[in-house]
Amino acid sequence: MRKYALILAGAWTGAGVFACLLTPSRLWVRAPDQADLGGLAAGVPLRREFRIRNLNPLLPVTISSVGTTCGCVEVVSAPDRIGPFGVGVFEVLAKPGSSAESVSSVISISLNGRERIEFTVAGRVEPIVPGWPQVARAVARSDDDGCSLRVSGVYAGKVRQAKVFDDASNRQIESHFTPSTGDFHIQSKPGEDDRWQVVLVFDGEPPLRWAGPLALVSR
Repeated sequence: MRKYALILAGAWTGAGVFACLLTPSRLWVRAPDQADLGGLAAGVPLRREFRIRNLNPLLPVTISSVGTTCGCVEVVSAPDRIGPFGVGVFEVLAKPGSSAESVSSVISISLNGRERIEFTVAGRVEPIVPGWPQVARAVARSDDDGCSLRVSGVYAGKVRQAKVFDDASNRQIESHFTPSTGDFHIQSKPGEDDRWQVVLVFDGEPPLRWAGPLALVSR
């Protein structure tokens, strides 16, 4: 009798497992909790691929819809379905703004029209200059009356214009930018009451432009 009971229990267990395999469920789908976009450059779109796995050996998964919680990330391609034991490749486009310090968005994927999985994509934006995006921190030089700041190497070779203006008079302050090193030398220093603006324009379509107040610091 015990032998038959064990056989019956095993049969019920096997039937339960088989029934589970035949039921489409998000439990079979594996997505990253958080996916790293890596280093980003302000104003420069970046494409990344992420993979979702269907661990069900019998049934495919249908992708009903895909959405994001932030316009800074766009899903540019996604599969319609993921086969049994298959992998679906999702391509996203990160679009950091000219003053965005980071990009983060939740990717929401609707499965089989009734279930949903979510994961977060995020990345840090490389600062354009020290103090960015609030200010451009320049260091006072001890050997002359000028000051200097450095444009990050990610952006230095793309600088189209680098200028400094006096806010009150709109007078341009004499300066010199070296693309190979990113060094931006300003030939004078602002006084305590002066308000100077740094304006940087970078190659691109459309060109990236950033402007911010010059903040003078000592070494």
